[in-house]
Amino acid sequence: MLKLQTPVDCGKSRIQISYKDRILIIGSCFADNIGGKMSALGFDVCVNPFGTLYNPQSIAGAIRRLR
Repeated sequence: MLKLQTPVDCGKSRIQISYKDRILIIGSCFADNIGGKMSALGFDVCVNPFGTLYNPQSIAGAIRRLR
């Protein structure tokens, strides 16, 4: 049978997010969807304050403007 997936074991992250954290999510429609889910779950999340961005140069520019 043809394998269409590659299992990847990333291990457990050292970073843990809690409801007390403020979270910024920038990126494509994936970021919009994840940010919406996190907001619905009660996280303090800011999603794409400059609109949906699709490339690293635009994302870097948005981060510079946030400083």
